[in-house]
Amino acid sequence: ALKDAPEIGAETRRRVQLIAKQIGYRPNRAGVRLRTGKTNVISLVLNTEQEIMSFVSDIIYGVTEVIADTPYHLIVTPYSRSQDPLDPVRYLVETGSADGVIISRTQPNDPRA
Repeated sequence: ALKDAPEIGAETRRRVQLIAKQIGYRPNRAGVRLRTGKTNVISLVLNTEQEIMSFVSDIIYGVTEVIADTPYHLIVTPYSRSQDPLDPVRYLVETGSADGVIISRTQPNDPRA
């Protein structure tokens, strides 16, 4: 009823959707991932020692504006200078932790890209 399944009657669908709205129902993200295979997460990978706050704020603002009316959520994945810059990207890809990865400050021939 919450996903407009055609086999659910219109009145039942309307009542279920009304109650869901009244109680503030939100789908469980783990359940959605099991059903769809999607995380609905975009990860922004940032080097915590090189990023300038206004630059980071601009990126975060821009991304959140674009995904505002979508099911996606933005998370920040930090890494430090002492870490291999590929570690956070590998982790996100290998674990399927995000549907998309944004890498800041890429250079020509950047191994992260």
